[in-house]
Amino acid sequence: YAQMIQNSILPLASDLKKRVPQSFIFYKPRDIVSGDFYWIHEITEENKIFVAAADCTGHGVPGAFMSMMGMEKLNQSVKVIHKLSPSSILSYLNKEIKLTLGKHINERELRDGMEIALAEIDLKNNSITFSGANRPIWVVSPNKGDDDIEVIKPTKAGIAGFTEFEQVFDQHVIQLLKGQTVYLFTDGAIDQFGGPAGKKIMTKGLKKLIIEIESLPLEEQHNQVANFFETWQGEHEQVDD
Repeated sequence: YAQMIQNSILPLASDLKKRVPQSFIFYKPRDIVSGDFYWIHEITEENKIFVAAADCTGHGVPGAFMSMMGMEKLNQSVKVIHKLSPSSILSYLNKEIKLTLGKHINERELRDGMEIALAEIDLKNNSITFSGANRPIWVVSPNKGDDDIEVIKPTKAGIAGFTEFEQVFDQHVIQLLKGQTVYLFTDGAIDQFGGPAGKKIMTKGLKKLIIEIESLPLEEQHNQVANFFETWQGEHEQVDD
């Protein structure tokens, strides 16, 4: 029942595909409920859509509480407060979560928060405005090697936790070219143990996978990613969302 409640709050993948047909969401909680979440918000009149991939402290029930708080604060930032740039949304999210958690715990214990990659997609001008809290965004051009994956780095600070109250998050504008693909993800992918040697996938392994599949339609990429992780994990326990 908890899983049903959390899933009802998550956006529908079909909502993203309706506006960005070449897209996919791969979501695989470690436990019944998840500390990772994705978020989508459309600004119809401006032909823009926000997408985010977030990783909260912990997993299972504590992570799920944090993820639901994160989704609520993101929605509040755009629907009520009208923060309409990725950087300002992350600053608002940081302050609000610190204020909410700080009511009942002292500063020494205030370590809970999240990492998040947040992108505003401008469908009219074919550009992306990105801001990240410890999570990057990857831009992949067709027929490139892994050294040619453009990594747009985040601000080296998380949301809440020990981050300063007035933390400012860097913002980057990316003009997209035809055939490029953009990826947002949490660290659960790179931390999974498995494969022939029982080691973590690591960033290098994820880049290798992306390069191998980037030329495929996005729906097929989803299938390839799902198959890869199932095969890689094998008999190993899933370690993260």
